[in-house]
Amino acid sequence: MREATPSVPAGDAIDSPRLVLRDGTVASVRPSVISDRDAIRRFFHDLSAESRRNRFFTSSEPPDSVIDRMADSTAPARALTLLVSRYRSDDLRPVAVASYMAVNAAVAEVAFAVDDSLQGRGVSTALLERLAVHAARNGFQRFQASTFADNHAMLEVFRDSGFEIRSKTDAGVVDLQLSLTMSAEGVRSSAKLPSVGL
Repeated sequence: MREATPSVPAGDAIDSPRLVLRDGTVASVRPSVISDRDAIRRFFHDLSAESRRNRFFTSSEPPDSVIDRMADSTAPARALTLLVSRYRSDDLRPVAVASYMAVNAAVAEVAFAVDDSLQGRGVSTALLERLAVHAARNGFQRFQASTFADNHAMLEVFRDSGFEIRSKTDAGVVDLQLSLTMSAEGVRSSAKLPSVGL
């Protein structure tokens, strides 16, 4: 009899090119490629100033160097970006961009941006799970993230993720550390997580 191995978050769907949203609609999801630069740039250009502020701590559009890093997922031990796309006017466009980028061999910074019209439909939650699986496969043990204390939606994504979380708030910014080991204890801990300084 074969011994069962512990499951990892979203492990059964990690390579699926489909992402099912909370409202039952579907989008495609895949790692970015170099030729996605222009599409990623357009995504952030079209994003509301408030959503850009929540992602980059400024309402300005990201510089080319950041776009270039997001478009290069060739070395997931260094960085990975997942693009969620849907058709708009017969044109397949990104509607969410989620990335992790290595801080060191064990820790990666994680961040998300979701089209304003799709926020609240579970996109960030699903992408966090997928990024965590990819990151763990590439040797990362923790994610770190920073968000404004008034970004309640993103804080809720992290709180409800089931990952063990440590957080601190300073000058209106919440810094979080997420363990990439999901366990029953981690799920229980997240359910009891305080309001992370809100």
